[in-house]
Amino acid sequence: MRASMMLAVAALTTSAAHAQTLTYDQALRDAVANAPGAVAGRAGVSAAQADARAAGSLPDPRVSIGIENYPVSGPPAFSLSRDDMTMGRVGFQQDLPNLAKRHAAQAQARAVIATAEASQATKLREVRLGAGQAWIDLAYAERRLAALDTVLLFLRSLLPLRGPP
Repeated sequence: MRASMMLAVAALTTSAAHAQTLTYDQALRDAVANAPGAVAGRAGVSAAQADARAAGSLPDPRVSIGIENYPVSGPPAFSLSRDDMTMGRVGFQQDLPNLAKRHAAQAQARAVIATAEASQATKLREVRLGAGQAWIDLAYAERRLAALDTVLLFLRSLLPLRGPP
């Protein structure tokens, strides 16, 4: 039994490295600033806001250019001037969706932004919760380590001093 106690004391005599002092508020701030979930939440909100700028706007106009009745056989083949039916066409087209659809698209974009913001808030709370639990675990581990150091000092004082072999 004495030998096992001496082995345990010898194993624990090595001084454990203490973590850098970190306050609870610093831990939460660092976690929120650096957590991938928090960064992803901010990116999601930014993406939703960028998409919302285009919501409800009119679609881009379209230009069409073409040649109709272009001859490919016979005497007027591959000529634009020999056949009276050949004509060129240039057109502009603009779709105008009704105003209710445009307002609905804007409302949907606002809802997507609100959803992204709520998701970000949830992620931030989860990050804060995880960081807080980790900080508390660290604090109690440091207290346990300090208590073990005290016990080791007491146990060392109980061991008889031996001279050199």
